Amino acid sequence: MNISIIGAGLGGLACGIHLLNQGFKVQIFEKNDRVGGRANQIEENGFKIDMGPTLILMPEILDGLFRSVGRSMADYLRLKRIEPAYRIQFSDGKYFDMTTDISKLVSQVREFEPSKANAFDRYRRDVHDKLESSRHSFIERNFDSIFQMVSWDSFKSFLKIKPWGNAYQHAYHYFKNDYLATAFSCQCLYLGQSPHKTPALYNLLAYLEFTYGIWYPLGGLHEIPKALARLFEEMGGVLRLNSPVDKIVVEEGRCRGLKLKDGSLELSDGVVSNRDLPASFYHFVDASQRRTFSNERIEGLNYGCSAFMVYLGLKRKIKGLFHHNIFLNKDLKQSTAEIFNEGRLPQEPLIYACCPTKTDPSLAPEGKEVLYLLSIVPNLTSKVNWSSDLESFRKKVFERLQKNGVAIQEDDIELERHFTPKDFESTYGSFRGTAFGLAPDFFQSAAFRPAIRSKDVEGLYHVGMSTHPGGGVPMVLTSGRLAAEAVRKDFKGSLEGVSL
Repeated sequence: MNISIIGAGLGGLACGIHLLNQGFKVQIFEKNDRVGGRANQIEENGFKIDMGPTLILMPEILDGLFRSVGRSMADYLRLKRIEPAYRIQFSDGKYFDMTTDISKLVSQVREFEPSKANAFDRYRRDVHDKLESSRHSFIERNFDSIFQMVSWDSFKSFLKIKPWGNAYQHAYHYFKNDYLATAFSCQCLYLGQSPHKTPALYNLLAYLEFTYGIWYPLGGLHEIPKALARLFEEMGGVLRLNSPVDKIVVEEGRCRGLKLKDGSLELSDGVVSNRDLPASFYHFVDASQRRTFSNERIEGLNYGCSAFMVYLGLKRKIKGLFHHNIFLNKDLKQSTAEIFNEGRLPQEPLIYACCPTKTDPSLAPEGKEVLYLLSIVPNLTSKVNWSSDLESFRKKVFERLQKNGVAIQEDDIELERHFTPKDFESTYGSFRGTAFGLAPDFFQSAAFRPAIRSKDVEGLYHVGMSTHPGGGVPMVLTSGRLAAEAVRKDFKGSLEGVSL
C-alpha cells in the first residue's frame, strides 16, 4: 500500500516513520528545499539560527518515536536540559525564573505574595491532575466525533480537568497576584492565544516546564527534522524536496493521490497532509468535495495570532540574557487585548528572546552571538500594513529590550533577517498567516478540534498544529503517530501478511 505525505515538517516525518514501520510504502513531497517546515534554520556567515520552535517539552515522546522503530535517539540527537528554563522579565524590572528547582519556585512565590507561599503545592497538585486526567482521555487518542467523548470514563476525566475558566483566572485563583498569575499562564502564548482566552487545562504547559524541564538539541532545533529525515530514508522512505503540490486528487469522494505543480500525477492509496489543515482543505481540495469543511466554515474558524520575527547574528556577546527569555508586562490583559481583540500591533511588544549561543557556542563564529526575537502580533485578518509598519515596530522591539537592560546597537549587528505574517503565509502555507494554527479555545480542543481523519474525503488524513491534539513539538509528533494509527486501522485488511 502506498501513502503520499504532503510536507516534511515534524508531523509529516513522524507519520512517515510510523507508516514505514507498519509496512506501508511512503513518499513525502516537500515544497521547500529542506525538511522541517516551521522548524527551519538560517545558515549564513557562520551563523546557524533556528527560525521556528527553539525548545522541546516532553522529550520522551521524541525518544519514543525512535524506540518504536528499534533505534536509539542518542545515535541521532544530543539533547540538553536548560536550567533555569527561562527568565520572565516584567517591564517594571521585576523578574521570575521558571525552574525545576521547586524550592526556588516556592521562594519566588513568597517574594511576590508572602501570604500565598503554600499556594504553589495546591496549584501543582491541581495541574498534575489535569495532565494525568487529560493525557490518555483527550490528548493521546484519536477522535472522529464529539460523541466519542461521551463515556463515563471521559466524564470523570472531564470533572477532574475542570476546564471551565481561563488559564489566567485559574492561576490567579491560587496566587491572587498578577505577576504570579502571568508567570504560570503566559505559556498559552506559545500556542497563539491569550491566557485570558485559553481554557485552564493549558496550564499543564507550565507544569511540564517546572516538573520535567525544557530541552534543547545541540546544533539547534532544526537538528530534529534532519534526524527524522535521516531515519525516514534509512527505513526506505522516499523524500522529494522542491516538489510543491497543486491538488489532492479526489474521485467519487475518495483520495487517489496528488497532482504536483509541475503537472505530474502521483497516485497513491491514501494521502496525509502536513500543511496547516485549514489551508490544506482550502487550497488542495475543491470546495465541491468538502461537505463539512466548506470555505465558509474555514473562514469562520478562530485562528491564533502570528509573529514578527527578527533573526540576528551579532558581532559580540550580549549581556543580560539567558538562553530563553520572556519580556512581559504586569498588565498582560491590556497587551494581549491590543493583539487579539483590537487586531493591532501592541504599543509595548511582548517578546520571547532566545540566545542559544549561551548554551551552544557552535552556532556562531567565535566570540559572536545568535539572537532570535519573536513578538506576537495579529494575523493577516488585521489591518497591519507590514510594508510600512515593519521598521517602526522593529524599533519598538529593540527599545523594549533596552528598557530591560539588553542593549543592542546597530553596529553590533552582522546579520539580520525578518519574518512576518506574510512570510508565514507564503513560506509555510499558513491560513491567514498564523504562526500557531487554530487557536486552542474550548471549542477547538480535543474532539472539538478538526479530526485527523477527513470526514469529507475517504483516505485523506491531516497532521500538524491545527488538527488534534494541537500545537507544539510534542503534540505535533503525537499527531503524526495518531495519523499513522488511523491509516493502519483503515487499511489493515490490505496489510494482512505483511511482516513488520
